[in-house]
Amino acid sequence: MPRKSSQGHRTEITVAIIAMISVVLVAFIANIDKIFGSDPAPPPVNQAQAQPPSPQPAAPQPVAGLDAGTMAAGQNLSEAERQALDRYANSINDITRQIDAQNANLQ
Repeated sequence: MPRKSSQGHRTEITVAIIAMISVVLVAFIANIDKIFGSDPAPPPVNQAQAQPPSPQPAAPQPVAGLDAGTMAAGQNLSEAERQALDRYANSINDITRQIDAQNANLQ
């Protein structure tokens, strides 16, 4: 079996050291937010000490009634289409309520 020269061993050691440094650097960069952390969240405010709530924004204005063309199109829908539109409208209403609740919590 041929013997490796000392130059071959140096190359292997150099490659191993470079690989080890690379792994450590990648791990450091991937976890830098955990190492240094971010700004801490503000402490929770006791409701008794909280300032009075700010005025609520004006309620959205109701949508005007449907025109005759929209009413006629709605009457031509099948039951499955009506159910699909109802589910869609309910989803929109749920999302709107969630957004309103989040906005109320932020104020």
